[in-house]
Amino acid sequence: MVFLGADIGVVNPNHCIEEWIDDRVNIMFYTRFISIEIMADSFIIKNTQYSHNFLKKWANWEFIEKALPVITNKTTFDYFYRSHGVDNGVLQLVVLEAVLPNAKVEYANCYEQFNTAYDLNKASSYYGFVLCVRTVLGSEYFWPGKIKIYRKGLGWARDGGHLTYDDWSEHDFMIHDWKGDDITKLAYWHKPASLLKEWKSPFLSMLNISECGKGYSGWNWRIEKKKSVEEIKKQLVESEKLFQDLFLKPHRFNPLIDSARIDKCYPKCDK
Repeated sequence: MVFLGADIGVVNPNHCIEEWIDDRVNIMFYTRFISIEIMADSFIIKNTQYSHNFLKKWANWEFIEKALPVITNKTTFDYFYRSHGVDNGVLQLVVLEAVLPNAKVEYANCYEQFNTAYDLNKASSYYGFVLCVRTVLGSEYFWPGKIKIYRKGLGWARDGGHLTYDDWSEHDFMIHDWKGDDITKLAYWHKPASLLKEWKSPFLSMLNISECGKGYSGWNWRIEKKKSVEEIKKQLVESEKLFQDLFLKPHRFNPLIDSARIDKCYPKCDK
């Protein structure tokens, strides 16, 4: 089964989702380009007991989150990026526990960051929490029989407006962050003013489903939005540096040196 959020759509019909199905695992995620989060808004999942258990554990966080602090100031741009991430934030913890069940101390360190991310007055942020989880996971992206996480830029979808303003290439399949009920009038609402610029959809008009299935009929692209792979790569490199400087580097957090460890488990840290 493929889960897609409502703001994800196909931009290039020359790909099939089967390209990303790996029979060696039960669940497939991909890494978001901006935040290095494990993306919650789209995943591929098998109908297995492992998958059922994973989804139930993820869903049960709804009841845990209700007991956590609530942010009341939702008017600033900072709120969007320094909140707890709702389902996306929780997913990082669920994946960490699923693939590294014995990393209890490290999990506790990251969970502390997760709670801190609720407080807009703290220097730490949601990104500090994400960096904590990804540091513990290390360079591993594949756990046989469990989960696979596609590296940044290599999944079946990627953020569009944030990175390339929905320019696309033959390498792309789906684009994330199409919001609104008319793609010809779409505007982004969660960017700082310094990043805003005119946005144009990859399409000239809303798609006509009745035309689908007849070659490229119905795919009314703006010709200028399709770029070469090298052109998109250049845009992604520039965006990667921008968002690293803007969001990730100011909130660096290494659970090995930035959080107490011994007090959580000594003298039974291996239990």
